[in-house]
Amino acid sequence: MIEMDLLKTLDPLRTAADPELAGPFYDFGKHVFAAMLGKLKYVTLPKDYLLWGIRYDGKWFDVGRKRDYLSVNRSFLDGEFKMENPYEKLPWGYMGTDSVIDFSKTTVIPLVVIGNNCIIEPGVTLGPYAVIGDDWTIESGASVRDSVLWKRYGYFLENGEEIPAEERKANDGHRVRNGVNINGSIVVGGTIKSDLQEKTVNLLLNGSTEILSIDHVPDGKRA
Repeated sequence: MIEMDLLKTLDPLRTAADPELAGPFYDFGKHVFAAMLGKLKYVTLPKDYLLWGIRYDGKWFDVGRKRDYLSVNRSFLDGEFKMENPYEKLPWGYMGTDSVIDFSKTTVIPLVVIGNNCIIEPGVTLGPYAVIGDDWTIESGASVRDSVLWKRYGYFLENGEEIPAEERKANDGHRVRNGVNINGSIVVGGTIKSDLQEKTVNLLLNGSTEILSIDHVPDGKRA
């Protein structure tokens, strides 16, 4: 929690997120907290801004780590913490509206989330811990477990221009092809044509996909 007055003081001091700058100031952990403690040589903040801490004994996740992100979803489905959910609660998980699924011809292993406007074809196996966002089509014979498939979202270009989610439909099939198995993965979008085991799938603007290990760390210095 941050006092608004402190944010107003910090705003003119912000720099680009570039670790090569002579005096970078963009990160709370590296720069703001250090300045509040008087340990950042090139930035001085008023002494009336105090830094406080509390001891927290609850669950802790770093969702910047993709394995932790999957753990958050598992813990939510297991009822270990409560959060708002727009979907209907059912014995096997949660389900949105206007989705098409024949439960007599589909295997659902609790716990599972099926979002809005999904098409789950006969012969699909979902779960445990499959989170299917809005607008996905899962074709016959495919399986999804311990994974999150995101709903389609808007995209911001480097110049700040937004491409709304509706306009991305042309390049984002949001489809898992026949017989594909997805396990331990995070899928932003696209058309998934091959098995995924502990992967992340990023959707590029032209509709192609970038598949990386779930433990992938970019080369070079981190901002």
